[in-house]
Formats: sequence, structure tokens, C-alpha cells
Amino acid sequence: MEEEPPKEPEEPTTRSSSPLSIATQSSIQESLASLHRSQVTTPRQNRIGSLSALIDPKMAPADRSRFPKINLRTNIYRVELDPDTIVYRYTMRPELVLKSDQGRPAVDLSRRGGDDAERTRRAELIRLALKTALETYGLLRNGTHVVHDDSATIFTDGELQLKQHNDTLTVNIRELPQRARELVERHDAEQLRLEIVPCREFAASFRLGDALEEIKLGGTDRPLRQFLEILTSQPATGYTNFGKGRSYKDVVFRDLGQFGHERRHGVRKGIRFLEGPTGGKDLLAALVLDTCTGTFYKPQPLLKAIMELNGWRTPKDVHFSGNGGAFAKTNWFLHGLRLGVDGTPTTFVSAGLTKDAIGNQWPLVLPKGKKGQAGQQPVPIEKLSILPNQRVPLNKAEVPPDKPVFPAQRYQGIANHLAALDLATDSRRTLASLGVKISPKPLEVEGFVRNAPAVNYGEKRLPTENASWKTMAASYAVGANLVGITVLWNGPKFVQNAVHQFATQLQQKARAKGINIGQVDFIADPVDIEAQFREKDSYFVKAKVFETKVNAARRQNEPHKHWMIIYADAKAVKSHGFLKLAEAKHQILTMHITTETLQKLSNFTWENVLAKLNMKAGGLNHSVVPQGAALKLWNSNTLVIGYDVAHPTKGLTARQMALGNIGEPSVVGFSANCTEHRDAFIGHFAYQQPRREAVSDQVLDRFLKWTLKCWRERRGRQLPENIIVMRDGVSEGQYDMVLQNELEALRAACQEFQPNYHPKFCLNICTKRHHKRFLKTDGNGVTNAPPLTVVDRDVVSASVTEFYIQSHVPLQGTAKPTQYEMLKNEIPGMTEDVLQDLIIALTFQHQICPKSVSIPEPVYQADELAKRGSELFNAYLDANGFIPRKEKDIDWDDLTKRLSNEGKNLDGLRANA
Repeated sequence: MEEEPPKEPEEPTTRSSSPLSIATQSSIQESLASLHRSQVTTPRQNRIGSLSALIDPKMAPADRSRFPKINLRTNIYRVELDPDTIVYRYTMRPELVLKSDQGRPAVDLSRRGGDDAERTRRAELIRLALKTALETYGLLRNGTHVVHDDSATIFTDGELQLKQHNDTLTVNIRELPQRARELVERHDAEQLRLEIVPCREFAASFRLGDALEEIKLGGTDRPLRQFLEILTSQPATGYTNFGKGRSYKDVVFRDLGQFGHERRHGVRKGIRFLEGPTGGKDLLAALVLDTCTGTFYKPQPLLKAIMELNGWRTPKDVHFSGNGGAFAKTNWFLHGLRLGVDGTPTTFVSAGLTKDAIGNQWPLVLPKGKKGQAGQQPVPIEKLSILPNQRVPLNKAEVPPDKPVFPAQRYQGIANHLAALDLATDSRRTLASLGVKISPKPLEVEGFVRNAPAVNYGEKRLPTENASWKTMAASYAVGANLVGITVLWNGPKFVQNAVHQFATQLQQKARAKGINIGQVDFIADPVDIEAQFREKDSYFVKAKVFETKVNAARRQNEPHKHWMIIYADAKAVKSHGFLKLAEAKHQILTMHITTETLQKLSNFTWENVLAKLNMKAGGLNHSVVPQGAALKLWNSNTLVIGYDVAHPTKGLTARQMALGNIGEPSVVGFSANCTEHRDAFIGHFAYQQPRREAVSDQVLDRFLKWTLKCWRERRGRQLPENIIVMRDGVSEGQYDMVLQNELEALRAACQEFQPNYHPKFCLNICTKRHHKRFLKTDGNGVTNAPPLTVVDRDVVSASVTEFYIQSHVPLQGTAKPTQYEMLKNEIPGMTEDVLQDLIIALTFQHQICPKSVSIPEPVYQADELAKRGSELFNAYLDANGFIPRKEKDIDWDDLTKRLSNEGKNLDGLRANA
């Protein structure tokens, strides 16, 4: 994905020999050999333009002759390169040199990591210091243009004469501009030293034309990609860079003062190398540009922020109530926030408040130590200020995101950013001096609209229009059978009638859709679900006893019959986690409904409730008939699986730190159509080490063996001949990991499950974590493209089978298509036509709503299962659940067994519907 610029490896501190200029080479072959120095680096196994040799050759695009064509405007801009321009690449190490009597090493300013405030401070200091140093040493007198990443990498349009300075530029702190001196936090800093050496990982200089040619011939794209990423991310007036292609305006467009937050408009950008209109014969460099908004902490005195946060207007209003109320709210706000000590250059990250606040007494702020523990002495609140440029984490966002931006508004915003960033006008001639020109007009491409699959409810085929359909009086394809349902509720007395009315109608409404419910019990008294979780004689226990009794009397070949608990309470009550934890503990199906919904029941609401109920209990709402050759593949012995990894968004809570935990785990969600109904997807989740994107071999092995076991039990002994894999959430740089580790782990699991079992795999990456848009342009202006729109040429990768499908109708705002790459295919007869029709059919398989969704159902469910695992983990901690360990580490496998349904009563059901 273009939004993740290549990470720069650490360079050795020794100086390299003089750069080898490609300008002296006499042939393309010699240039390419020089550009990638294989004798000193491990040969690169491809990215786009140099994707891994493990990836299959690019397929021909689909046959669009049978489909309606559509003209689409993109947010992708052509980047023209002067093939003869030579650029020079340097590695920089900026350091603060401390006073000689301190006896401590220099402070490396190029180190990665840190919070937003620290990173942006460091970047601005390095930028100002480099400019001062180059001017002081006279290295810019010949008009040399310099661009850099505010950290460790520099590109220029001419050689820097550094040898005479021993590749080191030193500036005394007092010689820095006033703004730069303000950014130096160390009182004991004496000098700022910049060691600048020619790059050694790749050639220290290259022609732009040769670099593009190397990508075209399958070589590395890293030098050119990194050059263009850095060039197009140079600081612009009124913007602050945050790395990874993100910049935000310095101007606030919405003040959220009551929460201590503010909103700023921003832009996301990245570089791609595309096949272009010639089908890859002339590789096209391109800039992707999209708008975004960010929520930031408002830079202001901390005292003022806390007063606003708690709604206090005067000192008389101040009241800290122990560990709850204002104390808890303020502590949560402060944790992880970087603060500055007024009148000094000192800053620190807050670990929260001291716990001695009572009544109108103000607590102190604890600085955070290196290991998350309080380090320095507490500081009074009135001496502190919130530093600028700190984004608010998602889990601390107090205000919902802004309303989605509609297509015309988004494109105007993109054009405004393009002008403000000076990327197309290039008024300072920075791009031109380095041989680059960006078109002011976005690329346009011809897409096409594929046909929708057929949707069947039982024997009844429903007409589809605009990727949706009306269920009308149609019964479900397979109706579920439930022993009974207990309806529980909580809240004020006046909602009781609405819940009772729902319970009274439930059995009849379900029967009309083909669902059989033995009995419905309404409990008249309100019930606290958290208390139920802990009670020994709870309604869950009673339901379990009755369910067990009924199943003990069932015939040998009859399926297991389930009881369900439906729980209703107010939307504002955060009880969902405990309800699902009770489900996992007692293995009784549950459904959560808000009392607000039940007070205004409509036919649409009933359809949604019954659709979820039927899928939870093992039914099937509808079947899908794919178009074209995909139908043959779908009806064959083919298994479809999807998996995704959800990472934690929170920092360490006090409870997690007390447990010695390294944080909330990453959760892997899996889904597969391994039941007796090929249209039904079920799955599980598994915990693994936090922030690990690669799925461990053990987790993959466990999941696929469970899937094959389900298949054999429900479909017969013949195992699937084909396995289609839909992997979500990985970037381009992780493709090798997926191919070499994850795919091979799946193959090994097959062979261990049954000797000599070698199914044919088709491995696909699908993601919405990109920023490309394709919008319809006609007499009505710029609008969203219709559902089932496909883009598979011109603006796609030149080296890998890639296409985009917008399979859904967005509820509001600007549609974003899903991006697909097929990395490996072993299934005979697979083409882009077959794969596109199959993917579209899978987006019609959600079963809950009568319309297509934006991603294939196995990926959708994998994502939802991963979220469920995360929710259960946090609820388990809140319930003081036992944390299993292996020596000092948490035993994630044991925890998975405790909280998932695998091998238990609810195994094989879509309980998370």
C-alpha cells in the first residue's frame, strides 16, 4: 500500500567511499547493476515493480465487452520524471553534543518512535538545523536543492562537497535561529552535529529514468519510491507533517473545547507505480492524494483544559471525588499526554494524577518513567501546558467523527490541498529542479459494472436492483429450530411494556420466516446482566439446565437444540461485553437489543432481528448464485476462508500494568464456509502477541484443522479440492510474510490433517486501508459510482494481478472500493473474470441485511470475530478473570480456549451474527 513509505534501516556510522554516479555508465544494464548493490545488501525480493518472485505473474484484465462502461475520475495524479535528471542520496545522523564536562554520549535526534509532540518537535529542529548548517558551510551557493525526511535521509540535485568537512557539519546551539533554540530541550547541549554520508545500501546517485526502468524490469523500487515520497512530503506553509504520508493543517476548523480537543483538516498521500494506459509497457509513476480530518488535543494551559473538561467555571466548582468522577475523567484525559513545564524547555509524558486529591484540593501530575511507571517528581497542574500537534487516540475520542464528505466536496478538498501543498504549481521550483512534475488534473479511467448474482430465499428467487433486494414475505432458505427464548430487560419501568410486546410477537413473527421457537419466556422484573454473570442460579444457568435436559431426550441423528437469551437495555449502558462473556461462559446463545429500538419497532427492525436470530441459531437466510464461470467453481469442492488481525488501540490500563501485562493482545479472526450450507460462514478467534501482524503458525494450523474437521463432519469425507484464501489487513511490504510463512503454514496443516492431502490454493489480499477513490463523472457532476463497479487496468499495479471493486452502495459520503491482489493461484481455469464474479457473490453473503456489503463475507466475519475477541478480553479483565501464564508470559493459547467457542456447545454456530 502506498501510504506506508519504506522504512529506512539504520546506517553504520562509518563513512563510505565516494558515490558511484550512474551518469558515467554506458548502458542500462550497467546502470541497473549499480543501482542495486547486491554485493553489500541482501537481494530485495520485490515490491510493486519488484514484488516477490513468489508472486504469480500478472493476469490479463477481465473481458469487459459484455458490461456497461463507466467513466471514472480518480484521486491519482501523474508524476512526470525527467529521465536524465540525476539525484544524490545521503544518510544523515543528527546529534546533540553535550557539554564536555557532562561525560555523556551525544543524543541521537534521528531515533524513531515517540509521541506526536516529540516527533514533530524533533523534525522541526532537524529541519532548521540542517538549513543553518548547509548555509553556514556554503554548500548551497551553487543553487543546490535539498529535500529530506526531517530525520535521516537527504536527496539533492547535486553533490554536496562534504569531504573537506570530514562529512560532518557542526553548529553551535547559540548560532541556531531563535525558533530552533526553543526546540532544544537539553540545558547541557552545546552543539548540534550532522554527520552526512553518501548512501551505501543502494547507489549514492541515480538517473530517474534508469530507476524507473529498473522497476519496469522487475528490480527494486525503493530508491525512486523513497525519493518521491520525501519530495512530495516537504513542509508546506500552514501544514505539519506526521509521517507515513499524513499532513494536517495548522488551522483549526472546529473547537471541541469542552473536551479539550480540536479538529483539523488534513491530507494523506503516497506514491504508486502503475501500468498506465499502455498496459505496463510505459510504467507510470503516480501520486495518490486524499482528504482526511484529525482530532487533536487543544494546546493550552493544563489548568484551563481541566476546568473546561469538568465544566468548572470558578475555583469553588472544583471537586475531585476520590478515584471516581472528576478524578477518573481527568486522569484518563492526562494519561499519555505530553506536557511542557512553563518557562522551561522541559517536557514529559504524563502518567496521570497523584491519588491524594480530595474535595477541592488539586492533585499533582506524575511524569511517566521509561517502563510506564512514575519517574520524576510530581508537578503542579498550574505550571504545565499541553503541547501542540498531539492527535487524540481513537479510544479517547469524545466526539463522533464528522459527517462523511460527499464526492463533489471531497474532490474540491483534494484540489485545495494540491494547490496549498504547492505540488502541481511548484512555485518554488523544488520539484522541477529535481526532475519531477505533477499533473494538476487527476487521472481518469474507464471502469465497468458487472452483473449481480442471483439471490434465493428457499426456492424463491428475488429480483435485485442496485445491489439490494426486498425480502417481502419470503421465508428463509433454512429456518432454525430453538428450544426456547428467555427475554430479559433492564431499565426504567416505562420500557417494560415495549419489551413485553416484543416478546409476545416474537414467536409468531419468527414462524412466518420459517423459524421454529418452542417457547418464549418473558421475565417481568428488570435484570442486571453483570449481576447475572456472577450469580450461581442465574437465568443462564437455568437455560443451560433446560437445554441439556431437552437434548438428552433427542434422537440420535437429531441436531443439538439451543436455547437463547435476548437482553434489552438502553443504548448508553455498556453491557454488551458482559452479555457476551456470559454467553462464552455458559455456552448459551444471546442477542442484545436496545430498549430504544424496541420502543419503535418497525417491519425493517423485525427483519433485522429475525435475520440475526436465524443465523445465530444455525439457519440460513438466503443462498447466492454467482455469475458466469464462478458458478462452476462455487458449486465444486471449494472451501473459502478469510482471516484478519485486529490490533489493540489502547495504552496500558492500570489493571493491565498490575497484571504485568504488555498490553491488550492482537486478535486473529477466522471465517470459513465449512458447514453443510456452502453459503453459511462460521468461525472463531484466537489471541496472540500484541501488535503482531503475522499470524502465528500455531494459530493457522489450529484454525485450518478445525475448518477441515467441520467440513468432513458436515459435508462428507471428501476434503475440498480448492481452498480460496482472503487475507485482510496486510501492506505490500508484508506480502513475502504471507506467502512464505502463512501460506506454507496452511499447506502444512493440510498435510498433517490427512497425509498426502494437497489442495490447490488461491491466495488473495483484500483491503480497504487505502486512499484511492473512483467516482462517476457525467452531466450530474461528480457522484459515487454504481455498485458492482470494477477497475482492473491503467491505474492498477503493473506487476501483480490487482483490481478494485466497489460492491456496495454507501449509506452516505464518498464510496471507497476494496482493493484486491491475487498473489498465488493454483486452481485451473481461474481468471480475473472468475475471481471478480466470485468476490461479488461473496459480498452478497452477509445474510443480515438485504444488500451487498463492501468486502467479501469471509473477511467481514473475520474482522467481526477479531473485534468480538477483543471485547471479550476486556470484559474478562473487568470481571477479574484468571490470566493464564507460561512462566512470565501470558498463555494466549490457554486464554483462547477459555473465551472462544471452539470445541464447546456453540462451536459451529455464527454466534456473533
